[in-house]
Amino acid sequence: MIAVIKTFRREDSCRRCVDSVHGELDIPVVVVDDSCDGEDFGSDYLIRTPFDVGLSAGRNFGVKFASRLDDTILLLDDDHVIAPENGIHDAAWMLHKYDLVTGVPYMHGRHNPPYYWEWLFDFPAPREMVVRPQHERGIVHAANNFFLARASVFDEVLWDEDFKISAEHLDFYMQLYFANKTVFYETNMTVDHLQDTSSARYSDFRLGRLDQYDKAFMEKWDFVSLTATDHTRMP
Repeated sequence: MIAVIKTFRREDSCRRCVDSVHGELDIPVVVVDDSCDGEDFGSDYLIRTPFDVGLSAGRNFGVKFASRLDDTILLLDDDHVIAPENGIHDAAWMLHKYDLVTGVPYMHGRHNPPYYWEWLFDFPAPREMVVRPQHERGIVHAANNFFLARASVFDEVLWDEDFKISAEHLDFYMQLYFANKTVFYETNMTVDHLQDTSSARYSDFRLGRLDQYDKAFMEKWDFVSLTATDHTRMP
């Protein structure tokens, strides 16, 4: 198993994530950085890309590199933290049956309820999409950016590099869905998501472009409507 973390202008968060992977999982870490700040994150491998290639291109660099070193990829965001009793190594065996295994993120630490982003897709009419929550352990169509994957998945599906942020997430899972890849939601596999948007160097540059990419996602898939029921927390 090898971890891949894409980072941009969140040096402290990324170092904390790398340290937690080394401490709790004892596996190598690949960091992909498009900040061009020359930071050292304590990772085993560091890939520096041109400035602002975006989440999609950065993750593609990372998983392609990592796939040459191991056949099991752990994808993390740079503001994730691996806590004790995370269930990640225990869940890896499920990749013999499923293409991806995702888990439960705890927003801002374990003192908060789990945050749910597991969806099932419906297409009730041409050019219409509905996503509905799936909180129970089992097959899902979309999940968060915390998962284990067979390295071979990335021979067929990668992130669309036209999406630098936001829509890259749902677009990736749409590609998996239409490639007939299976995603399993394992409720015993967990990560702490200590969401970090505090740095103006990050938020001013990244978060101001969300609407641009959300609109591009709708145009790419020729949707006129996308309806999401509440998916954030258990009822």
